[in-house]
Amino acid sequence: ATPARLFWLSVAIQRVLKCAMLPRPLLVGLVLLGLAAPAARTETLPYQDKTAAVETRVEDLLARLTPKEKFSLLSGDNAFSIRALPRLGLPAIEMADGPLGVCDNGPATAYPASVMLAATWNPDLARRFGAALGRDARARGVHLLLAPAVNIQRVPQNGRNFTCFSEDPALAAAFAAPIVSGIQSQGVAAAVSHFAASNQETARGTVDVRVDPRVLHEIYFPAFRAAVEDGHAWAVMDAANQLNGFYCTANAWLNTQVLKTAWAFPGVVMSDGNATHDTLGAANGGLDLEMPSGRFLNATQLQPLIDAGHIAPATIDDKVRRILRLEIANGFLDRPQADNTLPKDDPRSAAVALQIAREGLVLLKNEGDLLPLDRAKLKSVVVLGPTADTFPEAGGRSRVEPFHSVSVLAGLCTALGDSVHVDFLPNAGISHFSQLLDTSRYVGPLKLEFFRGRKLRGTPLATREETGIDHAWGGRPPEADVPAENFSARWTGLIRAPATADYVFMLESDDGARVFIDDEPFPLIDLWSDHAVKTQTAKRSLTVGSTHRLRVDYYQHKGDSAVRFAWGLASPPPLLTREFVDRIRSADAAVVCVGFNAEQEGEGFDRSFALPGSQSALIRAVAELNPRTIVVLNAGGAVATTGWLEHVPALLDAAFPGQEGGQAMAEVLLGEVNPSGKLPFTFAEREEDYPSYGRYPGSAGHVDYTEGLLVGYRWFDEKGIAPLFPFGFGLSYTKFSYARLHGAPAPDDGYAVSFDLTNTGSRAGDEIAQVYVAPPALDLPQPVRALKGFRRVHLKPGETQTVTLMLPRRAFAHFDERAHDWVVAPGNYTISVGASSRDLHLSATVPIE
Repeated sequence: ATPARLFWLSVAIQRVLKCAMLPRPLLVGLVLLGLAAPAARTETLPYQDKTAAVETRVEDLLARLTPKEKFSLLSGDNAFSIRALPRLGLPAIEMADGPLGVCDNGPATAYPASVMLAATWNPDLARRFGAALGRDARARGVHLLLAPAVNIQRVPQNGRNFTCFSEDPALAAAFAAPIVSGIQSQGVAAAVSHFAASNQETARGTVDVRVDPRVLHEIYFPAFRAAVEDGHAWAVMDAANQLNGFYCTANAWLNTQVLKTAWAFPGVVMSDGNATHDTLGAANGGLDLEMPSGRFLNATQLQPLIDAGHIAPATIDDKVRRILRLEIANGFLDRPQADNTLPKDDPRSAAVALQIAREGLVLLKNEGDLLPLDRAKLKSVVVLGPTADTFPEAGGRSRVEPFHSVSVLAGLCTALGDSVHVDFLPNAGISHFSQLLDTSRYVGPLKLEFFRGRKLRGTPLATREETGIDHAWGGRPPEADVPAENFSARWTGLIRAPATADYVFMLESDDGARVFIDDEPFPLIDLWSDHAVKTQTAKRSLTVGSTHRLRVDYYQHKGDSAVRFAWGLASPPPLLTREFVDRIRSADAAVVCVGFNAEQEGEGFDRSFALPGSQSALIRAVAELNPRTIVVLNAGGAVATTGWLEHVPALLDAAFPGQEGGQAMAEVLLGEVNPSGKLPFTFAEREEDYPSYGRYPGSAGHVDYTEGLLVGYRWFDEKGIAPLFPFGFGLSYTKFSYARLHGAPAPDDGYAVSFDLTNTGSRAGDEIAQVYVAPPALDLPQPVRALKGFRRVHLKPGETQTVTLMLPRRAFAHFDERAHDWVVAPGNYTISVGASSRDLHLSATVPIE
């Protein structure tokens, strides 16, 4: 009993005792018995019965909801939750971003990027990763994890390639299902994103992707289908783009016909943030949950359409039923979601992050067997570059704040100890922009004002003073009154020229920004439009001691927010000081760490194909000084290497390796771990070589996928273009041989492929054997060959293992648009086995009925 109930109980007893003729002890007993009687008669309702079937509980609970309660469940609450219904005991369903770790809930384990996980070609490790994510979520009371992202890497510049797996649908599908099942094994629901054809960040919220159904089913759908049918995902997040003329959140063919009907998906279709555009389209187009709030799926908007007969009441019930099913099937009504026995900084999670980094590092070049470095011959190693002493990460909602992280510098220092001198060169090769940020001269502080909306109007929301302009807010600025989106800012102040000279002014922003000098009518630099991170410069001659009024305007529309301004002498300083030159030349090896950071690659914008700033020049300069130069690349995909790769003997693709990446890198550089990762994408020499070139980012509001099935390596094979490093490629410190290919029909109309794999080198190591299938000549577009199976195999020196892979009937099928189904064309198919898409050792032709 609550204190209030006890108080009124005592009052009632006193009043009854004054007028009743019964003996006092008997009367008190009767009153207490009456109070307790209702509790004794309380029954467990069907939806509260943990032993009842899920559908029985769902239908009972659905029948108890009022119309208002039903409507309240169809949209997000507090941006990242589904509303609680206290009357019926339904808790708030808490969500978190999660492709690379559990975000939005304080520090957490920061795992390597998804593209690095795919470079392991190890689905078993993917399931361990999913389970670790699930534990991390339970430790924080998260019910629904927005992970994994399974879109195909169609465009090498796509800002979110790092959160996706591969350019190949079979490889992506092989990772989607185990991650989902791993997450959900811990009592956390997984939301797979972004459905569908979300393959670029440029205009992602508006662009109409035009692609035919066969290509969707064969290239862009398989990973989603695997997540739903094999991983049993409980939620699918619709993409923000349009697909063939309809926003994904209002695309009945996509959500209802394909996902809910053909794939029998029983769960919830939710929107990406602010990706819903109208009530009727979303309601009848298969969307169940609008995020982050109910602009369109709310009672005010829905009820008139229901009354007018435009939306059937059964449609609303189906949406609510799916949300209740997700909650009940995952036990959210039956237990607290936060598991306080799980540590938030879980050593098991850190171990998984380390193993992914170890297995996902890809050795792309190793001339003269420079690697592994011989400890016995090392006296000094010089380490430099913009990502050498940092935690390399990309930007956007997937960013995770780790409890700790290990940089390449820290990893080498720990591994080498006092026996080898690790010489770090801070700020070597720092960009002219970054140098000017440190040397800009202002006359006093700058005044900063924030405004609501994008037009710098009205009373400022907040005002403060700053000594410079260097912000990568990502989300909202720290001022409490400033929103995360649709705000503007203005800096005003004075600058003074220290000498008569030419000066350079540099501006970088995401979204719009502009620079005015001396109240001139036209901006000196004009970036006043929605865009990803862009940089622009301008020059102006100034005389010594002259003072000038400065105004920098900025606005943020959607996505990440960033603005940087710098000015100074126009002539850039040298990349390397004379002291640095001597230290690089005298070192036994030079490790140059380059790539992108959170402001240069991430959600909300597409990145450049070229390395940022002066990084290419830095690599060339170091390689000219030291012939034992090793480049470590941090990027979500391929980058331009022209002008420096030919001078570098060793190159390692480290993607974004997570919090333990520096330790894994040190282990590989020193030979404690044999590199075994292989590229999940094609690394081309030029961006013009990719099939998306000329078909990206589109025009007039749409982008046409006219390359069809020829995505990634399929394009290079069809067009006879030699990639710099092919799909599936990766070097090792040992060697492998393939022999004795054998194939035979298998149950369920599949095909069994077996071959002998031998480690012919002197080190133990893992080989990733790949199976490709080439179709017979058909009167329809077909790839030259396509990946259909793979196996990661560990072998000791001299060891041979017979590897058997089962190819399902689907491996020989194509999607027939007329039949709306998968069809196997009879004929002779060529099965090839090898170490990459361009290194095939064994082949055999087999007849398939």
